[in-house]
Amino acid sequence: MGTLIQDLRYAARSLGNAPGFTAIVVLTLALGLGAVTAVFSVVNTVLLKPLPYGQPDRLVQVYQTFPSAAGGRGRGGVSVPNFRDWREQAGSLESLAAYAPRDANLQGVDQPQRLSTVAVSADLFQVLEARPQLGRTFLAGEDEPGAARAVVLSDGFWRQRFDADPGIVGRELVLDGTTHTVVGVMPPEFRFPAAWSGVHLWVPLIAPPERVDNRGFNWLQVVGRLGPGVEHAAAQAEMDDVARRIGELDPGQEEVGVLILPLTDVTVANVRPTLLMLLGAAGLVLLIAGANTASLMLARSSGRRRELAVRAALGATPGRMARQLLVESLLLASAGGAAGLLLASYATRGMLAVAGGRLPRAADMSLDMGVFAFLMVLSVACAVAFALLPALLARRGRLHDDLKEGGARGGGGGGGRGGNRFRGALVVGQFALSLVLLVGAGLLVRTVSVLLGTETGMRTENVLTMHVAVPGERYPAGDMVQRFHAPALEQVQALPGVRAVGWTSHLPLDEWGTNFWFEIPGRPAPASRADQPFAELRLVSAGYFQALGIPVVQGRDLAPGDGLHDPVVLINSTLARRYFPDDDPTTQRIGIPGFAPDGGVAEIPIVGVVGDVRQAELALDPMPEVYFPYDLASVLGIPKFTLVVSTDVPATILTGAVRRAILAVDPDQPAYNVQTMEQVVTGSIGDRRLYLWLLGAFALVALALAVAGIYGVMSYAVTQRTREISVRMALGASPGGVRGLVVRQAAMLALLGVAVGVPAALGLTRLLQGLLHGVGPADPVTFAVVASGLLAVALAAGYLPARRASRVDPMVALREE
Repeated sequence: MGTLIQDLRYAARSLGNAPGFTAIVVLTLALGLGAVTAVFSVVNTVLLKPLPYGQPDRLVQVYQTFPSAAGGRGRGGVSVPNFRDWREQAGSLESLAAYAPRDANLQGVDQPQRLSTVAVSADLFQVLEARPQLGRTFLAGEDEPGAARAVVLSDGFWRQRFDADPGIVGRELVLDGTTHTVVGVMPPEFRFPAAWSGVHLWVPLIAPPERVDNRGFNWLQVVGRLGPGVEHAAAQAEMDDVARRIGELDPGQEEVGVLILPLTDVTVANVRPTLLMLLGAAGLVLLIAGANTASLMLARSSGRRRELAVRAALGATPGRMARQLLVESLLLASAGGAAGLLLASYATRGMLAVAGGRLPRAADMSLDMGVFAFLMVLSVACAVAFALLPALLARRGRLHDDLKEGGARGGGGGGGRGGNRFRGALVVGQFALSLVLLVGAGLLVRTVSVLLGTETGMRTENVLTMHVAVPGERYPAGDMVQRFHAPALEQVQALPGVRAVGWTSHLPLDEWGTNFWFEIPGRPAPASRADQPFAELRLVSAGYFQALGIPVVQGRDLAPGDGLHDPVVLINSTLARRYFPDDDPTTQRIGIPGFAPDGGVAEIPIVGVVGDVRQAELALDPMPEVYFPYDLASVLGIPKFTLVVSTDVPATILTGAVRRAILAVDPDQPAYNVQTMEQVVTGSIGDRRLYLWLLGAFALVALALAVAGIYGVMSYAVTQRTREISVRMALGASPGGVRGLVVRQAAMLALLGVAVGVPAALGLTRLLQGLLHGVGPADPVTFAVVASGLLAVALAAGYLPARRASRVDPMVALREE
């Protein structure tokens, strides 16, 4: 222990005598360790931590599958009758529960609030083995029609809205005009669905009467728990048999199947590959930082060879000197790790701010003990590596030569040819890794540029949007249009500066996925469901197309008289081309099974064709769409609409006035998710922007470290070659020739780095394939620009030491030698 304390004191004094070196090493390590730690904290929370339920490895998500119009099989929600049959017949599943998103308006308060709500079957909490921190969860029968309405609060909502009042159980809340009694509060770690971070409360799932016995309404999500000892394959085989039996009883279900997936995989499936890719990118930053630090440590050990030789001559063993170097490295790595932890905490907050709700379990992210242990292991590994490198190279030196007065400039150790070659190899590696990161960031930059330049098919300038959900309990059957939607349109249209205004059930690039199969009267029935006409369903008001500048290319627009009693539809150009290539669509009808008053096929005339709009994503082609008059909202069971307001002034100026116009119609009706259409378009590529931000940050850090590395190597090389340069200049070499000598060496290192980095980038950028659009992973333009930029930066970094070398006074330098 006494020797260790002595080593610590000596190491602290030695590092204190070199404050510049110490600061640079600590900062370099902080950048590398901070980047890896920040990304690992996200990976740890999203991918490694178990879901916050009892025995989460036994939980599964159960989907209903069907033939897809695009080929293959799609998966989606489940109807109430099918869910009932699954419960009764699935013996391998210990329990099954259903849920459905159902946002609600909190009313009866000073300021109405839109809440994120999930309707769940009464046994959902038992299936998840989740217990409340206050009160209870739902009892059997509380999800039946006529039962007293109960509600369970999330911990966050309880604390935010009710100041963590322990007497909250028994209080009443008015949700969508109906009184609910608070029966419990869930603990802070409980979140369901796990991928959603903003759920305020859970209410019992009570199916509307029209959906209780209808197998065509596939609106439920189902989660289950495997029975004891039951494997996933056995459960899947049994559910396949259940689906077959349902198809035998109901011909409409013959092509419907079942798919069982682990709940954990479903939660993180969309982000796992990208997060692992980002962790690898952060690892490359750490490697570059490590290479820089190793180069600095090697240069420092070169200057200390005479000191180490004296210690060896006085009897210090190689192990003793290695331990001293290890203690110094541990101090540096500890300081770098502490600074990296601080940097990681800010970087994690930044990632969450940019990611928004796109990362599952985002609210659970923190720098916990697992992340801290990860950082400690990395720091110790760096310390050991940096200590061993100088020690091993120092052993290659000759004690006699190192003890000479001029030994600091001569042979072995870190300063000879072997050390120089090693430092050069580190710089080559840094540039190769930097090229990989820069190419990845460049590909994402081009992708985002292509997407933002994509023609959306609609006007986005000076367009304001806001969501409004009108509860059916407050405006029953058919009243919501006459009593709320139509008066709200009149109020907003009368505002100064408003050009056009309309309602839509699905705002482009913000909502999609409500679709249906239809028939074309007069044509033979398709051979299978996959061949049946299929389209996205939209409800819009008159004025919607004008508000978004969507042209009516054939026929007419919707008129105020179009509605519930005399329905008509408009279709988009994609649907017209696909299903009516040789006919005038405005002379045709579409047939909707089950839509007629007697339950048969309703034939609805097509009165117009409108231009295509990018509905789902900027990267996806327009889909076939059918637009119904919004008067059919009550029939189709769609309560949530978005108001679209086109203005002659900057859209945000009218936000307050539009809100007040809505409250003037109904003071308990909140407007939420207020955005301009330009924000909607930008937000639709938020995942790519997030990964661009992260990968771009890593690439810039890597570039800075690589530039510092080549500058350091060139500076050191100039210092080592001072005598050679002096002799050259004394013999007539020009300053320009000397500069060219040093710059060529820097260019050679950078060229080798590019030569190594291009094949590596070609392999690794294929991991970005799913995020790219309009550009391939081997895009030659991106590779050429990045490689040229790296070479230019390398030449600039090498020019400064070269200029210093060219200004050496030969007589002064030779006299010092």
